[in-house]
Amino acid sequence: MTPLWKAYRFTRREQHAAEAARSRESLIQILDRARDEDVSLNPRPSSSILALGLLCLLLGTLGFIITLAGGLSWPWLIPLALVGAALLGFDWHATERVAAFLRLLVRRAAELDFRLAEPDVDLDAMLTTLRRKITDFQRTYADNGELEYCRRAADERVGGEYWVYRFAYDEGMDKDRRTYHRNGLICDLFEVAAVDLCNPREGKWRLLHHGSTGERWGEGAFSRYFVACTAEHDALAAFLTDDVVDCLVRLARSYPELNVQVTRDHLLCLTWSGEDPYARLFEPVSVAPAARRAPFTSSQAPGEDPDEVYRALERRLRAPRHLTALEPLLNAIEDIRAELPVSSARTEANIPLRRRLEESTC
Repeated sequence: MTPLWKAYRFTRREQHAAEAARSRESLIQILDRARDEDVSLNPRPSSSILALGLLCLLLGTLGFIITLAGGLSWPWLIPLALVGAALLGFDWHATERVAAFLRLLVRRAAELDFRLAEPDVDLDAMLTTLRRKITDFQRTYADNGELEYCRRAADERVGGEYWVYRFAYDEGMDKDRRTYHRNGLICDLFEVAAVDLCNPREGKWRLLHHGSTGERWGEGAFSRYFVACTAEHDALAAFLTDDVVDCLVRLARSYPELNVQVTRDHLLCLTWSGEDPYARLFEPVSVAPAARRAPFTSSQAPGEDPDEVYRALERRLRAPRHLTALEPLLNAIEDIRAELPVSSARTEANIPLRRRLEESTC
């Protein structure tokens, strides 16, 4: 049995255990089981399978062509070529499977840290709710589009639970039709009244569902990045303290076409364009020199120390991590919260975010 075949069987068997792990130690135990069973979790193509597959494919294909050109019929060469192709296909598939399993271990470690999960919600129903609550949808999009995902997480910087979503929509006709994306983060924001700020690019002069239009607010950098789309100027003035203004300007410089909204039930909704924040959500804060050899690749040299491979994998699982694409947003929300009043007596504070997102009112 080749090392790659053993690793492939092991990852298939342990896939569910990795997905169901509830602690980092559970993930470390998976590595321990691999080490005890002498399983190589370093995804590299198997040289023996690769050589055998190429040999069978070449002999079968070239042999059949040569015999066919000579007027002979050796049909048994065709299965030989198919066996070679199957061996090469398995070699590639197994290598990718092991690499994907290792990425799963690291991702699960980070998800456990940040309590990130996919909530049991219907994405179509959730989209209907978000369209009703968040004016970002009403300003910019027709009724097309879909939620690619909606995930929940928890962080003390935002006061507990928050949700992240990614929305895809199309514009144009036929050959000119293009797909665009918007990202969103939703969390609680205490006693702030309804506020709606949109970037100047997005239909700022259109009438909104509550009858108001966008207008310039403030001066300097803030007026270049935001227009006010709310009739409640007193609430807007109370929300936009000097520190909050500076914080929002910094965010707008980093997150394209940023919109900021506080709903009437005190949910903060930040929406922006650009890459999927989940695509690089869990990057390590720092990587030790020994771990920088990236055991998820085929960079290990022949004759490597198997124990070092496992130690490198364990360091990757234990390494502190941060939410790369969301970190500035979470830090900014923490700063904004520090500027705003907090009422522990507010009724909504004790209602789970999911229930409030499912409510029909804005």
